[in-house]
Amino acid sequence: MTPTSNGATGAPGARADIDAAQDVNSCGVRAALTGGRTFAGVRDRRVNESQNFVWTNLSTHPGHPLNTVTGVLPCAAAVNAHGGDDLIKFDVITGTGQVRETGCLAVTNTHPVTLNCDSTNNTPIPWTLVTNQPA
Repeated sequence: MTPTSNGATGAPGARADIDAAQDVNSCGVRAALTGGRTFAGVRDRRVNESQNFVWTNLSTHPGHPLNTVTGVLPCAAAVNAHGGDDLIKFDVITGTGQVRETGCLAVTNTHPVTLNCDSTNNTPIPWTLVTNQPA
């Protein structure tokens, strides 16, 4: 059956997205977006660990689109992890195409693995605009 007319356009729904990376040596990481908030997740993959995710709210970090004056919320999230001691990067893109990035380190000497998303002076690593925004 072919519809004869379209219904009314509804209100925009809540934005949700998730991305995953498994190439970190002892853990899997996720970037999750829900209701405009961005979370970094880590799951310890070592033997005898619970395999539960531990989530860190990255929306509270300075520069997150939720906290800026633009009023434009992120609509997608991504994670970039290469393992070792590299900074795990988390990115969001807003509905206007603005890309921002922050990072965390996997702390593998804890049980379970956790994320450290603070700078060396114990303040949250801020979200920054990436150089050369998409056109």
